[in-house]
Amino acid sequence: MGYLLILLNISQFLTIIPSLLFGNREWYFHQSFIIVLNVLFLINSKLRPDLFSDVKKSIVHWALVILCLIFLLEFPRYLINSDGRNLILTILNGIEFITFYYVLSSVFYSVASKRGYQAANQGLLKTYVIFTSFIVLSSVAVFILTSLRLINPTSYPMPTDLSMNVNSNANNLGTQYYFPLHLTVVTSDNRGLPFFSNYGVFCGLSHEPHIATYLITPSLFFMQLLDWGKRKKIILTIFYVFFILLATSTTNLIGFMVVLIILTIINIKNGQNKFLNIVFLIAIVSTFSFFSISDFGFAAIKAKLDTSSGTSLDYSKNFLTHVVTPKGFWGDGAFNVPFPNVRVDDIGILFSVLLIFFYLLLLIAAIKLIISSTRALKFIGAGCLYFLLHTLKVVQLTLIYPFTIMIIFYMIIAFQADKRKIYSPSKSRLN
Repeated sequence: MGYLLILLNISQFLTIIPSLLFGNREWYFHQSFIIVLNVLFLINSKLRPDLFSDVKKSIVHWALVILCLIFLLEFPRYLINSDGRNLILTILNGIEFITFYYVLSSVFYSVASKRGYQAANQGLLKTYVIFTSFIVLSSVAVFILTSLRLINPTSYPMPTDLSMNVNSNANNLGTQYYFPLHLTVVTSDNRGLPFFSNYGVFCGLSHEPHIATYLITPSLFFMQLLDWGKRKKIILTIFYVFFILLATSTTNLIGFMVVLIILTIINIKNGQNKFLNIVFLIAIVSTFSFFSISDFGFAAIKAKLDTSSGTSLDYSKNFLTHVVTPKGFWGDGAFNVPFPNVRVDDIGILFSVLLIFFYLLLLIAAIKLIISSTRALKFIGAGCLYFLLHTLKVVQLTLIYPFTIMIIFYMIIAFQADKRKIYSPSKSRLN
């Protein structure tokens, strides 16, 4: 039950699963349902508030302190300037973050107290990786069936009023959605790479490709810590890369390549992971060759950057500009997102500073992990670094997505394991 609840929390905002379960309602209705489930689970659980006492005053600890401050300071901000975000929505976010953190803590501790730290760590990682692997494998399977002319995605139109996010893109952007075999979401967009987008853009269980890759890509790195065989990991990695090409998210491709390059450089410098270094180098060289030899490679990405006016690129610019250009002291608060036609023009100096420090602390934590001489910590750091790089596209929304809490929780476990010398320096497995 606990593992399923974890998946439900991280699915919120990032997949259509809450809409399938609770109906096509406003997101705060879904959030309220999930909070109730979190609370009911915690009532029957043994809470351990001191579970991570040995990482207090660490980088991640201070990032959590700043996150709490952002939520708490919304109360006086709202009293001073009620034009910002509705306070009730912020309270809902705060409650879900807290309850979800303790759901993760409870699930982890209940397994650790009975079967040890290794089983608890593997259980949390496998829950996330198996979930994303299902999304990847089902999407690739649908693509293969389509390529073999066994099915036609357009024969499976997405049911109307299934999801508000789907409806919004359909109404505002004219995007047509399909749900072949009820396994993967496919859009009518032709903005992807040739061959991979012959039948539309594949979005997994998300409403947009960048959201799908945001959810899925960190697990590609976390997968390397699992006690699965090398062959299984290699095969799954191939499918993950294939899905990344199916989704063709510019943010994802850039972030993924940056992390691969950093990871490979560090590994070569430390003389570690020779086999993976070869795999990574082949992936990097192949990708750059693909985009440079074929005009449509870089042209496709450039076209997405150049023709995104009013959509993806403008949103990203608006989000970042909004964070770093505060005007008044309180402003409209940290939770307002500057979508077009929304009267939000000032995050406030206080919230700008807090949000920037929150991000920088997590970035420093991820870098500390990825440069670690311990192989397992390196892969956790790589997954977290990718999350943070992709986050730059939607930086304010990390204060809303429960997925953020799970990534932070993985960081806490990694630093805790490092302090206790639990990870083997040369292996991904635990000692």
